[in-house]
Amino acid sequence: MEIYLLGPTSGLPNENRNKFSDVAQQLRARGLKVVNFFEDLETYDMVHLRRDDIRQIRITCLLNAKAFVIIEPLDGDLDAMKELEIANEKCIKELQLRDLLSKVVLYPSN
Repeated sequence: MEIYLLGPTSGLPNENRNKFSDVAQQLRARGLKVVNFFEDLETYDMVHLRRDDIRQIRITCLLNAKAFVIIEPLDGDLDAMKELEIANEKCIKELQLRDLLSKVVLYPSN
């Protein structure tokens, strides 16, 4: 099952990429499949992407996932709040980060 990372980006240092990357790494170490939209952005020419393009990429990544996890409070981030609204409308399952991080790692990845 692919799990989409949902979290705030607006107004945060480096758009919160470090937090997204850290959480993705921790979850993958537990054998989980993670969708981090920042990784998808790397396949695009960032110079020509508009904010609306990035929003669409985020939503597409979310809709392709089977579940999502909120990585930290959304604190009024409009894009993240819109993603949460879409996830709820589409009945995408919400998982709790603390539960996922508490999974025992039987075979740590190298």
